[in-house]
Amino acid sequence: MAEKVTISIPFELKEKIDEFLEASKPEFEDVEDFILFLLSEFLSDEDEPEEDELLEKRLRALGYIE
Repeated sequence: MAEKVTISIPFELKEKIDEFLEASKPEFEDVEDFILFLLSEFLSDEDEPEEDELLEKRLRALGYIE
């Protein structure tokens, strides 16, 4: 298993993620799974440039990136 680190996010953002996860069950088990998915997708080299831009816009709208 890969070594892990802890990342802090604002509590309000975690609450939004929890609400999203509740609506998306069973796609993601917890906040960690959701964030790992987002980061993996965002950093993937396989995406087309348009998909990267769309994902970046979505992450900005959700408050994950500035």
